[in-house]
Amino acid sequence: MSSVELPENVSETIDIHSQESKKNIMAEMLKVVPLSGWTLESLRQAVVNSGFREGDEYRVFRGDIESMLYYYLNQVDCQMLEKLSNMDLSSMRTKDRVATAIMVRFRLLEPHKIAVQKSADFLRHPTKASMVLKSLYNTVTQIWHAVGDTSTDYNFYTKRILLAGVYSATFLFWLKDDSEDNIRTRAYLSKKLDQVMKIPKMKSNLKDGFDFLKKKFKES
Repeated sequence: MSSVELPENVSETIDIHSQESKKNIMAEMLKVVPLSGWTLESLRQAVVNSGFREGDEYRVFRGDIESMLYYYLNQVDCQMLEKLSNMDLSSMRTKDRVATAIMVRFRLLEPHKIAVQKSADFLRHPTKASMVLKSLYNTVTQIWHAVGDTSTDYNFYTKRILLAGVYSATFLFWLKDDSEDNIRTRAYLSKKLDQVMKIPKMKSNLKDGFDFLKKKFKES
């Protein structure tokens, strides 16, 4: 039985811009990043390890590390949605649905936690602020959609702003959490969600109070 000869370099036979190629390069990138960070040198190594030629790092993701990182974070969001779609969230309270979604995302990040830490370092630079906001907005929007939120009025933005704050704070806590099954992160997340869940109630109580006073003034 003759063996099948593989090409010496896959760059001659496979499109580097295909989703399969991007995913393979990303998988290699996540192995390299813990040592050398989110850098062009890391991308060069990941591209070579994926069977492409040195220099091809300027073709994939346009050679832009920020674009590559955004792609990775978006892929994590997609994986999160896929896992949540196979879970029964309907019987849970809204708080528990949101907590479940966030912890599912953290579990997806867990195998590459050092690389994720490096991404936080990379995105800490002031010039990356717009990318951080865009990625964070996408993530919290996907979470709200996954848990069944259908708001379209001002609550649409309020909920996303509140959840962005919760997610960001919990993410930073999670990065330093070495407890078994992230039990400390779970407790921290629960506390943060309890705090923000009170805000809509406070607004509702204030509105009810103002409506009551307006009614009383009209009667007097």
